[in-house]
Amino acid sequence: MLAAGMTLTVSGAGLGFDDLVRIGALAMALPLLSLLICRRQRVTLSVFRTCHPPVIAVGCSATVEVTLHHRGSRATPVLLAYEQVGARLGAPARALVPVLGAEARWSFGYPILPVRRGAHLLGPLHLHRRDVFGLVTATTVLPEAAEIIVLPPVHPLEGASPTAGTGTEGTRPTLVALHGQDDASLRGYQQGDDLRRIHWPVTAHRGELMVRHEGQPTLRRAVIVLGGYAAPSSSDDCPSLDWMVEALGSVAVHLAGQGYALHVLTPDTLEAATAVLRLTPAQALRALAVVAPATGADPPRAPLMAAARELAGQGGVVVTAIGDHDEPMAHEVLSLKSGTTPGLLFVVDVASFAPSPAGSRAGRSQELAGLARSGGWRVAVVRRGDSVAAAWTELGASRGSGVRR
Repeated sequence: MLAAGMTLTVSGAGLGFDDLVRIGALAMALPLLSLLICRRQRVTLSVFRTCHPPVIAVGCSATVEVTLHHRGSRATPVLLAYEQVGARLGAPARALVPVLGAEARWSFGYPILPVRRGAHLLGPLHLHRRDVFGLVTATTVLPEAAEIIVLPPVHPLEGASPTAGTGTEGTRPTLVALHGQDDASLRGYQQGDDLRRIHWPVTAHRGELMVRHEGQPTLRRAVIVLGGYAAPSSSDDCPSLDWMVEALGSVAVHLAGQGYALHVLTPDTLEAATAVLRLTPAQALRALAVVAPATGADPPRAPLMAAARELAGQGGVVVTAIGDHDEPMAHEVLSLKSGTTPGLLFVVDVASFAPSPAGSRAGRSQELAGLARSGGWRVAVVRRGDSVAAAWTELGASRGSGVRR
C-alpha cells in the first residue's frame, strides 16, 4: 500500500493530475493511520483457567475453560484468541472473542487428551487484533500460564500385599505413630481406672463407662522411594522411568487400600520437606507424576537416601524401583533394607526399553536381582512389555533369602 501510494503520488505530480496525488497520499497515510489506531487500542484483559475434572490421568480426556475478564473502560475490538498448549496435551486452541464492554467476562473451552504424565503448561494466551481495513495485525500476549499435573495411570493389582507374613512383626510390619496422630483409643471401664480418663461423650452415647486407653496404634507404613534417575539418553522421553512411576503409583494405591500409611520420597518431596508426611493416594500419585530424569551425569542422591534410610529404620515396608544402568544408585537403594524390614524391589532392564535395543542387559539386571535377593529383598525383574500386574505377581512369588517367614 505504501509503495502504491508513493507511485501514484510521484506519477500524479509528474503528470499534473492533482486527484492522483490525493489518492496516492491517502494510500500512504492509511497504513500509518491503521498502525496508530491499533497501537492505541490497549487490551486490558485478565485470563483464568479451570480444568474439568481438576485431576486427570494419562489417556483421560478433560476440558479446559478459559475465562477472559475485561478490566478496562473502553470496549475491546473483536479478537482472535490463540491458546498455546503443550505438545503432549493436544492441539492449540483458537477462539473468536467478541466485543467486550467494561468489566465484562467471556469464556471458551477446549479439550485436552494427555499422553504422558508430568507437569504441563497451559498458555500463554495470544490475542490477535486487526484494523478495519485489514492492513495491520497486532498481538498481545497474556503471560499468565497455568500448570496442570497429569497423573500416571493406575493398574489394578490383584491379591493381598506380598509383604504379609514377612518380618518379625507378622502381618502388621509396623507399629508406629505419625506426627500429630492421636494415640488414644477407647475401651470399657475397669476397676481401678483413673476417673479423669473417662470419655464422657462416648459414655453418654453408649450408656456405659468408656475410658481413654493410651498406647501406640497399630499402623502399617509403606516407604516408597524413587531416587534421582540418571537418564540413559538425552531424550525427554524415558519409558523406563515412566514404567517405574506407574508401578510405584499402582503399588501405593493398592497398599493404601489395605490400610498402609504412605510416605513417598522423591527429589521433589525431599526439597519441599513433605517426604515425612503421610500422603493420600492422590498426593502420592501427584508426587510421583512430576519425577523427571536427572540432568547431570551423577544426580545427587545422598540427602534422599539418608531420609529414606531414616524412615525405613523406623519400620515399615520399603518399595522402590531401580534401573540396571545406574549401578551406584542401585547399591545405594539396596542398602535401605536392614534386618527384617520387608522390601519390594523392581529391577528394570533399561536397555530393553530403548526404541532399538543395542544389546541385552539381562545379565546385569539378573545380577542386581540376585544381589538384592541375598539381602532379603523380594525382587521382580522387568523388561519392556512386562505389565505392572505381572511384576506385582512376580514379587508375591519371590522370596528373599534374608527374610524370615
